[in-house]
Amino acid sequence: MISVIIPNYNHAKFLRKRLASILEQTYQDLEVIILDDCSTDNSRAIIEEYRIHPLVKKIIYNAQNSGSPFIQWNKGVALAQGDYVWIAESDDYADQNMLSSCLDALMTSPSSDLAYCDSLEIDEQDNIAGRWSRWQEKLSPNLWTSDFVISGPHLNSTYNRVANIIPNASCVLFRRNAYMKSPFLKRIEKLKCTGDWLMWFSILQHTNVCYCHRPLNYFRYHQATTRSDTNTRLLNVKEHYEAIYTLSQMIHPLSDVKNHKNKLTELFTSWNPSFRLFWRKENRQIFHYAMKADPQIISRLFHLLLKRLHVI
Repeated sequence: MISVIIPNYNHAKFLRKRLASILEQTYQDLEVIILDDCSTDNSRAIIEEYRIHPLVKKIIYNAQNSGSPFIQWNKGVALAQGDYVWIAESDDYADQNMLSSCLDALMTSPSSDLAYCDSLEIDEQDNIAGRWSRWQEKLSPNLWTSDFVISGPHLNSTYNRVANIIPNASCVLFRRNAYMKSPFLKRIEKLKCTGDWLMWFSILQHTNVCYCHRPLNYFRYHQATTRSDTNTRLLNVKEHYEAIYTLSQMIHPLSDVKNHKNKLTELFTSWNPSFRLFWRKENRQIFHYAMKADPQIISRLFHLLLKRLHVI
């Protein structure tokens, strides 16, 4: 059986399409668990429409917002009765063959604890921007162009230690026991942006991974999502520096120096610190982790200062 966890917060606009794409999967041995994180829109009214559906086994409403999507992840996986888990984000949706394709891959490869597929990026109106795999061409021009079963530790040491290679939870099917064994199980509850990255890394470190090149997941970007919220930019940068440092302690030596350097350059550009506001708490926290993760951080800051002083 597959346990489908639907963590929702204020995604009423997308809920019916999301739920339909789950309930209409060609693979039907499912239990659906809906977790609402104290939504302030009409999510509850929509969720209640599905209470009597035979596949919907649990509906839980939080009395107050948890503060982290990964607290909801852990709650859902702990409640799950299935051997396999799909965390189906409430603003995304899926092709009807998504679960059957990923499960077939795991059945064919018993040494694999996680399977995932390519995704199509969509906006609020379901317009398709392109395949997610196009962004991974910077890491490898060929790897994500076809199906594969590959060593998780190899993916971690070569690519996943510098950039999260799994775009979102909605494209992933994993074995529940692999998730529950993660050393980051409690740590991710303190994160808002990179908890998924740490979780996937910890699972991959002990298993093979299956990848399906067909884009069976529709990954939504919109104004309300954490990924596009400009107010969380500094938090996102801090958590990324922290994650890069944490993962670097788990794998030695560095397999791909070029990708590592490119990621750190990209992260510093995203930070783009204001020297006038440098001693604010957010910037001090970023600097703390940047010092650990990036050997060139002092040089980068000095170069940026000279640039802003118009010396260079």
